[in-house]
Amino acid sequence: MTVSVGSVSGSATCTAGSFTTTLDVSSLSDGASLTVSARQTDTAGNLGSISTTTSKNTSSANADLSGLTLSDGTLNPTFSAGTVTYVATVANSVGSLIVTPSVAEAHASVKVNGAPVTSATPSGTISLSVGDNSISVVVTAQDGTVKTYAITITRADAATPSPTATATSPTATATSPTANADLSGLTLSDGTLSPAFAVGTTSYTATVANSVGSITVIPTVADTTATVMVNGAPVTSATPSGAISLAVGTNSITIVVTAQDGTIKTYTITVTRTNTAAAPTSANADLSGLTLSDGTLSPAFAVGTLTYTADVVNGVSSLTVSPTVADSTATVMVNGAPVTSATPSGAISLRVGANSISVIVIA
Repeated sequence: MTVSVGSVSGSATCTAGSFTTTLDVSSLSDGASLTVSARQTDTAGNLGSISTTTSKNTSSANADLSGLTLSDGTLNPTFSAGTVTYVATVANSVGSLIVTPSVAEAHASVKVNGAPVTSATPSGTISLSVGDNSISVVVTAQDGTVKTYAITITRADAATPSPTATATSPTATATSPTANADLSGLTLSDGTLSPAFAVGTTSYTATVANSVGSITVIPTVADTTATVMVNGAPVTSATPSGAISLAVGTNSITIVVTAQDGTIKTYTITVTRTNTAAAPTSANADLSGLTLSDGTLSPAFAVGTLTYTADVVNGVSSLTVSPTVADSTATVMVNGAPVTSATPSGAISLRVGANSISVIVIA
């Protein structure tokens, strides 16, 4: 008998109305409608057939995560692929966090609070209000299967320390959380902030050479209970951030300081990486030679001598000057008219008596 699946066919032996066969359908496309049929002719020449319709689907339905971590706080219960609901608690000083999900199957995609995230890399920064905060992590498998993990983050109320009493005073004192979200210092590994850093100034610019492909930022908090992040990554106060890659042109860097009571202050730096390496400039405005078409300079030309005289006979009513610059990048003018180095100027008319000629070199 003949058995076919779509365009792939083969033969099988039918015994007592049953048959078994194996066909290689790897060449057939996923998702297409396929007809499966079997045809047999008996010894009397009678034809029997049966058919049905199916489709080939080898896309993965795996929408599991293999890992799920937070930049602050601990998941409860401990992560497991089959557990989809978690809680975590963070201190009041934690004003934001990031989530790092890892998919179990490479073709799956993942979103955190609706924003696409690359597997095993941090999400964008998620702001936290005091109290409960819901975070959704949605995984979509290759075949479209969807699985949602839910995390409830509880940010604690502002801490109120227990009153402390002294032996000499019957009154109790309490310390309120600080609201100081200032920086006391901000520096770059390359470039200089403009304007110079000041606590109350939150926007800065800096320029670096084309050869500088990355920089680090060193923020110092004014209050030791505050935390700081550079481009979303936590940084220890007064220590360099991770290397920040710079594209040619403008690059924006954000520094977010969170005070103990949750107050947030954002500083921004726009770093401009120049398009090409700046060519060194020469300050050489010397001449290496100076001649006249008539007459002789007195004294003889020397680089450091700037004033000369020359005499010509009455029959010479004009002359030219040929200046040669010592540095090929310099330009030269004779009596205000540009002249190519080592070539004669235009004709300069001479009156009877003294005539002044100026030769100006610009480096």
